[in-house]
Amino acid sequence: MKQYFKDTLNIIEKVNINYFIGADSLIGLNEGNLFKYSKNLKIYIFDFNYVKIMKLFFILLKYKIIAKPKLENKSLLFKLRYKPNIFSKDKTFIKIFLMKDKGENYLLSIGNNDTLFEKEDIK
Repeated sequence: MKQYFKDTLNIIEKVNINYFIGADSLIGLNEGNLFKYSKNLKIYIFDFNYVKIMKLFFILLKYKIIAKPKLENKSLLFKLRYKPNIFSKDKTFIKIFLMKDKGENYLLSIGNNDTLFEKEDIK
């Protein structure tokens, strides 16, 4: 695992943001290799507030990790990438998906699909 992946996960935990690995990263992890299906990492964040998200992004800047907001299919997500200097960037990235609180569930929109996760299953 790349060092900036580890740094990012450590910072997310330090800022006290709840997350879990998702998408093809989760499938690969279940099969014993986190990066079996993709060299990129997918993270789902739940039960968060935007103050913590902003704090996370400022701390990541110290580690030369840039977070860009993206709109994909009308859903906000963030793409993190390591940039050691102004002229280069790492080819891999981390996608952070924000889950919306919907009562007893969390809603996640990926692609054209909406997926509900029961809160009891996540925590």
